[in-house]
Amino acid sequence: MLSKCVNKSDLGKIYSLLGSLEAAVPLLAAPLFTVVYNSTLETFPGAVFLVQASIFAVSGLGFSYVFYLLTRTGQDFSLLVEDNDDYQENIVRDENSLISQEI
Repeated sequence: MLSKCVNKSDLGKIYSLLGSLEAAVPLLAAPLFTVVYNSTLETFPGAVFLVQASIFAVSGLGFSYVFYLLTRTGQDFSLLVEDNDDYQENIVRDENSLISQEI
């Protein structure tokens, strides 16, 4: 969905940001789960799973909210998928038009 909401020229920026966040999550999650597990080992060792489930629930709610906002505004997620099929053809056409303008 995110790739359908930005210009084609910004796709690299979006994917690099997502890749960086994906790489940073284990660096933050492992210490969090370790602290929760060590703190609740005597009383409730399954608290780690509740923390993980709550993180997934918050993520799911956030995703659902963004999806609702985008569909409410009439965002069509299939529009750019069709444009991607002939993206290379457009580049070739643009290069050919530049060459013909130079001649």
